[in-house]
Amino acid sequence: MPVDPKVLTATTTVQQVASFSKRRTALAILNRSTSITAYIGNTDNVSSTKGFDLPPTGTMVFSEAFGDDPRIARTVVTGSGIAELTVLEEYAELED
Repeated sequence: MPVDPKVLTATTTVQQVASFSKRRTALAILNRSTSITAYIGNTDNVSSTKGFDLPPTGTMVFSEAFGDDPRIARTVVTGSGIAELTVLEEYAELED
């Protein structure tokens, strides 16, 4: 079940994009900047040399369907400047 997207401003200070969730089945991060690269990681030591590049206007998807573990926490930082990100999450349905 998708949830409402959230908007996050990535800066040169490391911040959390998504916390750990055992129910999350997919996580998508969209970089809405047209000039700033964001760097995605799963620890607080993410940097421009220790992270996955999320280029301007790029999208990164973590999904069980692609063999990823979307449950783990993700962090973000920029090398310089600010980048507006949109974060989309999908969760497993709760059992009744």
